[in-house]
Amino acid sequence: MASLGEIIQLKIRLLGISPMIWRRILVSSSTTLHELHGILQVVMGWDGIHLFQFDIRAVDYGSWELHMARPDNSLCDFGFRRNDRFFYIYDMGSYWRHEVRVESLLDTDPKKFYPICTGGTGACPPEDCGGASGFLVRRDEANGYDAWRNVSTTLRQWHLDFKLDFLSLTLVD
Repeated sequence: MASLGEIIQLKIRLLGISPMIWRRILVSSSTTLHELHGILQVVMGWDGIHLFQFDIRAVDYGSWELHMARPDNSLCDFGFRRNDRFFYIYDMGSYWRHEVRVESLLDTDPKKFYPICTGGTGACPPEDCGGASGFLVRRDEANGYDAWRNVSTTLRQWHLDFKLDFLSLTLVD
């Protein structure tokens, strides 16, 4: 069980997106849920402009606007063990759901500063793109035939605009 002064290694996985987007972080067991929210915002690449919620053992903690339990509890208060998991939801409109898994409980290394992001893959989707389903639709559209045809047209137009700008500059001088 996590005790005060320990380091907790967490793996955060954004659900509903393939290929998987994940991060591995080391945080102090004295980290509060509110502080963990800020850490997750940074490591996942979110802007922090939306409401948030933690679902831990059937109790919801989060933004005061959602009338949930206050996120003032430290991680050590939950007595997490290896392989325990809980959920973090960011942006109640887009509903970005993250699985947070306790990978291990470590001793503090006095040579390191915490929190630390030690690994991960994939860039997070942009804010306000419609959640996992909206992101997947936009990603498929961006990788489709029409997108490539539009890129060709756009590049030709940019090239023409560049020529016209160059031409107008030369004529003016």
